[in-house]
Amino acid sequence: MKVFMAIAGVVLMVATNAALAGLKYDVPVRVDTVSRSVSGSMGSTRASSDNTQFLSCYVDAFRGSNLYVICSARDVAGSYGSCYSDDETIVRTVQAMKSDSYLYFNWNEGGDCTRVYSALRSADMPKAP
Repeated sequence: MKVFMAIAGVVLMVATNAALAGLKYDVPVRVDTVSRSVSGSMGSTRASSDNTQFLSCYVDAFRGSNLYVICSARDVAGSYGSCYSDDETIVRTVQAMKSDSYLYFNWNEGGDCTRVYSALRSADMPKAP
């Protein structure tokens, strides 16, 4: 019984420490030019030690035109991907992004964004000051 209690105590201690620490991801930029997709977190990209990778999505407009989005990224290997969209749903998704968001986007052969996914997750590294 004492062995069982000792094991249970160790398991509880490890579980408690893990719960206090929280799950953490380092998600650098990944550009896949074959599947035409980009993923990464703003915080991991900002905290990276290289001067190559970047991750960007922004909303812009010209007078008299619809809002539009341009997303672009380059990974540490130098692979680059970008897309453009004036789709209202994609524009709203980018407008809702936070500075520490995880970002995933796809584009078609014409360079149009076909999907933009943004998430604010506790496991993602916050951006460095």
